[in-house]
Amino acid sequence: MPRPEAKLCFPKQQLLDAFLQAVHEVVELQDQQMTHFVEGGGGFERIDLAIEAARKKRDTARRLYVLHFTADGC
Repeated sequence: MPRPEAKLCFPKQQLLDAFLQAVHEVVELQDQQMTHFVEGGGGFERIDLAIEAARKKRDTARRLYVLHFTADGC
């Protein structure tokens, strides 16, 4: 059975890259938060706010990717 031909979609790739970058940002901030916690440092409120903003960015990137994927069919 022949494989279906892959459809190249640059907007999809850009949206996926943006989503993956946003996920990476959330993970990096959570890592910083854990390091501060283990070392007994402060600044949790600042990190919590940054994590919240990064999660919103991630969620927006995910929604845009899914919307494109479902609308374009790629």
